[in-house]
Amino acid sequence: MPVTISFHGGVETVTGSCHLLNAEGINILVDCGLFQGGPQSEEKNFDDFGFDPSSLDYLLLTHGHLDHCGRIPLL
Repeated sequence: MPVTISFHGGVETVTGSCHLLNAEGINILVDCGLFQGGPQSEEKNFDDFGFDPSSLDYLLLTHGHLDHCGRIPLL
């Protein structure tokens, strides 16, 4: 069973957690967090996700802090 994971936030920073897991054609987004920490970080909140939101099958939310769930309304 091939499994891939791609990182779309929370990399080189502690905010904006967003990771896409693909397992046998099922797309699971783990968190969809808000970037925080100043203008350069916060500008990322308006960028594309880096994946097609309509391709998602599931959203797994690890917990309710904004840096893990703040961009869910944009999906």
